[in-house]
Amino acid sequence: MYLGSTDSLLESIDSNIDNLSNEGLDSLLKNIDAFQQDPSILLRRNKLPGYIKSLTHDYFTLEYELQLLRCKVFYNLSKVVTWKKIVVYLPTNVFLITRLLEILQTEAKSWYTPYFLLSWVYILTLSPFKFDEVHDRIYKVAGKYTKLQTVQPIVAQIHAQLLLKNTEAFKPHDLDLLTLNYYLKGIKPDSTVIDESMLHHFNSMCFQRDDIIALKILPKLFKINAFHDEWEAVEDIISYFLSHLDDSFTNYRFALAHSFSKVVNTLINDFDDLDTATGLVESCIDRIKHCLYETPTSLIDHDFLHTNLLIIAELCHAIAQNMPQLLNTVAMELIPPALKFQQLKMNEIKGSQIKDASNFICWSLARSTRSPEVKLSEDVEVSVLLNLLVCSSFDRDLLVRRSANAAMQELLGRCFAATNVFENDAIMKIIELPILNLAENYVDNADEIYTLFTKNESHKPYALFVLNWLIDINLAANCDLYIVRLTIEALLRLAQKFPNTISHIKIKLDRLINQKDTLIAARSLDLILTMESEELFSSQNISTSNEIHTVMDIMLESVKIHHRAHGNDINEFFKFFVILKGWVFSLRKLQNFSFTGRQIEICFHIVRMTSDSPYYKSEFKNLFNEFVHSLSREPHLFATSEDEVSFWTIFEKFTRLNNSLTSSALPELPPAKFYDIFLKSLPIMDSQRKSRLLDSLIDHLPNIVNTTGNSILNIIVQLLNDYTITQQGDVGRLVRISASKIVARHKDIFWETKDQQLIDDVVSNLLRLSGEQVKEARIICFKTLCKVYGYSVEGGCEVSNSRLLDFQHQFFQGKSSAFWKGYMVTGGAINFSISEVTNAIDDFMIYYYSLPSDQDRLNICNCLMRIIPSAKEVTEHQNTIEKNVLGLTKPDLLKTTITFLNFWTRLMESGLMIDPHFNFNGVYAKIYNLNLIKGSSLLKLCTIQMLPHLLSSQVYSLNEIDRAFANKVIRRLLVLAQREAQQKVQMSGSESSLVQKALIEALAQIYAEHGYLKQLEILKNATANDNAIIALSESQLIL
Repeated sequence: MYLGSTDSLLESIDSNIDNLSNEGLDSLLKNIDAFQQDPSILLRRNKLPGYIKSLTHDYFTLEYELQLLRCKVFYNLSKVVTWKKIVVYLPTNVFLITRLLEILQTEAKSWYTPYFLLSWVYILTLSPFKFDEVHDRIYKVAGKYTKLQTVQPIVAQIHAQLLLKNTEAFKPHDLDLLTLNYYLKGIKPDSTVIDESMLHHFNSMCFQRDDIIALKILPKLFKINAFHDEWEAVEDIISYFLSHLDDSFTNYRFALAHSFSKVVNTLINDFDDLDTATGLVESCIDRIKHCLYETPTSLIDHDFLHTNLLIIAELCHAIAQNMPQLLNTVAMELIPPALKFQQLKMNEIKGSQIKDASNFICWSLARSTRSPEVKLSEDVEVSVLLNLLVCSSFDRDLLVRRSANAAMQELLGRCFAATNVFENDAIMKIIELPILNLAENYVDNADEIYTLFTKNESHKPYALFVLNWLIDINLAANCDLYIVRLTIEALLRLAQKFPNTISHIKIKLDRLINQKDTLIAARSLDLILTMESEELFSSQNISTSNEIHTVMDIMLESVKIHHRAHGNDINEFFKFFVILKGWVFSLRKLQNFSFTGRQIEICFHIVRMTSDSPYYKSEFKNLFNEFVHSLSREPHLFATSEDEVSFWTIFEKFTRLNNSLTSSALPELPPAKFYDIFLKSLPIMDSQRKSRLLDSLIDHLPNIVNTTGNSILNIIVQLLNDYTITQQGDVGRLVRISASKIVARHKDIFWETKDQQLIDDVVSNLLRLSGEQVKEARIICFKTLCKVYGYSVEGGCEVSNSRLLDFQHQFFQGKSSAFWKGYMVTGGAINFSISEVTNAIDDFMIYYYSLPSDQDRLNICNCLMRIIPSAKEVTEHQNTIEKNVLGLTKPDLLKTTITFLNFWTRLMESGLMIDPHFNFNGVYAKIYNLNLIKGSSLLKLCTIQMLPHLLSSQVYSLNEIDRAFANKVIRRLLVLAQREAQQKVQMSGSESSLVQKALIEALAQIYAEHGYLKQLEILKNATANDNAIIALSESQLIL
């Protein structure tokens, strides 16, 4: 993407390259990089000669730093327009060679310098001069940089040019492969320079290597060997290629295909040996056909097949021009199966490279028609087009869709634009089909293509091709079940829009079902059930009941109830999904359905396997909910009364065992039955299952309340206070969120109970959750309160701290301790984002100072301080084991206390102005007592860290220091510090604890903030060792 208009970019480059500086380098390089998408602009506007002239002008007179800047720009230009295109503009004054070598002989500080200078040397070696006098020097100096990977190709080309000029210096045994490649590129195949022994040596060098450079050399050696009548070597080279067709390195396979195509073209163009060339192509086609038609898909060597397809792609022009009899085979027998290729290995779907190579073949076929003598038959053109069209529109891989689309556009432009097969409008519609977002475009593309092809009678076979392809390939054979589901949606759309397709779809499905393959049967049944849900078959008087029974039998028989499905076996889960879908449909639509004991076993096997599976989670939940709803109200659907008892016994057992599906389905039972199991199961359910149950309960609450009364409302309110913590974190939040959703949906039910205690509890919990940091619960609860209290201001019910504070003040005058508990949790949180905590503190400060009177502010401070639990409350909580009948875990009072203390500390750190009448001594007493609680170093730290801030707040409030209060704080901190030091001495010099460090820091903070530098110095000197701290006296430290 360009950073600006082309002209402005070029003007900026022109200016900066003429006045190059460190400051302007980054901007210049960015502007050059902007042409990476279309470097031809620089070529068309003839900019490169001027740029190179600027970079080389007076180069040798510049300081090193300025030279380096020019080298960096040269490299960037070569990266954008390629080195071959930029190097030719370097000055060709051969007298510069000495200067260049002098610089290159010195140690380069940056690789940019040799990259630029060696490029310059290379262009000079292309001159007709032989450089006899400096030949060895050039060779040696350039060779010095062979280990520098960036310049290796340049060094090799310099060496190759020197050897081409100086045959006497040619020593074949000293050559590396890269230099050999460029050397062979520069000589004629019949050159007498290379004798038989040399040729054998070069052949051997390549045969012993398995890298890309050897592949590049072999076509050149092939031609030279052939000119020297070394036919055994010629055969060895061909054998070498054929023995490396299965290489696992993708780039190697591309290079091999390209080089092998050169060998075949050499046979045709240089030796007029069409028979051998045809034989090589036919053998390649045979290898591909053997893979695609005779080898089981799971056993196909993916890399081997890919390489052979790439070879055909590289040779398409040669085939079209010299072997037209093979075009039909390529188009009709290779491309269609290759474009469908998929291989499932270890749950990984492979095949994109095979399809991409097939698209390459199609693109090459289209490009081959550039030659006037090449003409593809209409059958070939149409076959290739249709296969590219479905690949471009429906393949799972975006890169494959893009390559198919590029090949299709090439084919349409070269082969169809001048024919009457398609009108121009049709061609444009095909080209404009969107391919980027499969989820959005899949169904629409199927509709668009089928509609387009059915408009013209002669195109209807193409429409049928697409329909058959969707059924036979993407429905029945695709390894990606997401594509299968999209295909079912697409076929449903086509059946709805084109009713004449329904009978054809039915015929195809019957054939698929007759294959007795479980996976194909499951996919076929999914389509049948989807279409039956829209009554499409019945609209055509087509019965599917037999097919449904047949497929259900096939799938039920395949379920092994004592075999645990592999967690990643998505096909197994898909089968379970279709079985459940089939049962639901049978309950709804089919007569004489009877749920047997065997089916019950399978049902709960499915429920057990899929409970927490990531596959089809919502589908399983919805289907099982509907299934349970029907069974619970129609007991005659069970084969026997024993089956009915068995089903509900197992159902209840699974619910107690925290099964997600049965938990979600529980509210589908008749209200009385639901409530009974609900009360039994709730205390032993984990938070995730409680949450799922509550989510399902939302739609059923009114009916349950009408039947069982308001007691369930009290339970839901209690669930708003679930703070269960596990290794997964605050899982209780899931319950709180789900319970708050129920209150939000059915607020009228709660408020119409006229149970004031219940209403008060609801409001209290909603206020607390509105202030807490769990965002989803905060939004739900606050919006519910807004609706209940009719709170509406400009901007709606956006949840922000300022809005929350305004709401509680408007309706609760700052007196709601429930709200402040939630807000203090947010503002005092330890594991919460800094910005969120800062915002909570800042917004509180704004609210605090907006209060109309000092008394209001004092009342708020008193309220916030009263919320902090006393030491007695915390101790009693620690010593009490609470057993909640609902299995809830209330907040940890110790952690909550720490959070509240953090909130207060942060307020005082922020400079909270507290009313002078505030009971500072009472707060000190509370902190003092909390500090005495044993077992929590974090609580001790929080109380210690709060004390100096409490003192500072008092000074700020009174506008003077209260020495008595200050000394009381100092004495306490000193006692604690000495106690910690004593313990450390007794433990033989263990490291200072965090508590001891906090105590010293707290004392230092008091002295530093209030200007008592003498005491600060005494404290500083005492911290050198623990005995010095122990020896401190009160008189030394008090004010």
